[in-house]
Amino acid sequence: DQDGVDMVANGDGTFLLLGTSTLNNQDRIYIVKVDSRGDVLWEKFYSGVDNIVAMDIEAMSNGNYVVLGNILTKIGNTTVVDSDIFIFTIDQNGSEISSGTYSSPKDAVNFETGITVTPLQNGTTPAGFIVAGNTNYDPDPEDDGGDSYEGFTALAVRFELDCSLYDGVWNDHHSSSGDDFCTKVIQANDLTHPDPFLLFGYTNSEPTNESFNFWTSRLNNHGSAVLLAKGILPGSPENSDEILCSVTINGSSAETGYVFMSGISKDKSGTGNERIFIATDRLSLLQPSSIEGIVLGGVFTSDLFANPAAIKVSA
Repeated sequence: DQDGVDMVANGDGTFLLLGTSTLNNQDRIYIVKVDSRGDVLWEKFYSGVDNIVAMDIEAMSNGNYVVLGNILTKIGNTTVVDSDIFIFTIDQNGSEISSGTYSSPKDAVNFETGITVTPLQNGTTPAGFIVAGNTNYDPDPEDDGGDSYEGFTALAVRFELDCSLYDGVWNDHHSSSGDDFCTKVIQANDLTHPDPFLLFGYTNSEPTNESFNFWTSRLNNHGSAVLLAKGILPGSPENSDEILCSVTINGSSAETGYVFMSGISKDKSGTGNERIFIATDRLSLLQPSSIEGIVLGGVFTSDLFANPAAIKVSA
């Protein structure tokens, strides 16, 4: 079984397609390069001891690619008991250059799930990666939420260019009183800027842990959150959950660029209707009070919540 999740369009008219291939109950990352007619140029599988499922692929400025997956540890064929983040880089021929993994410090098994990977730039030079995702890691499970780590915690993990963990101070967990999920981290400024990164996700932390809403925060060079008015974005329909699925920017700089956030709005009043929800704002003005949101189209009959990663937006 082949399950496609992402693609990259190259400047020469070729495409890289990313997905997961399952054979004999073993999940492997599958990448195929095709020309402008869709004819296969090459195809390769990437696997390890455990199951690896594909999540995201991004082009790098040096012509290579970075790929994100999750390593799943299973009991039997279906029961997943652990998940760790896995990234690797490949050249234009699909040959692996480097790879790395991440799992939270732990005394027991925890789930770390990567959703997207963002290549970083130091001027015109590649400078590593940040993986956005979530974890159920709790450093003190007996404190009954005193450290805000109960449930799910947003995760932003920084890697060096060789896919090793970032050699510097970095706060990878971002949590409030509820469940928090990180969908994307974007480099909005040069790495010398005090707060070069923007974190995007969704949370049910406000006002009473009842509904999920889009949220954003700036991250400084140490990965610590600099919250924007608690980060909750207004404009969402009332009595509904908004699940952020995809983020992209359009523009050449943080001063002129726009950010587009797409996801799902699910009614909670009893109908259960699901619709596409998109919010947008200038990166230079990014504050919760200035976000504009709109619900698109009619009601979708398919269960979008069952596969939120399929909802993506591109510049």
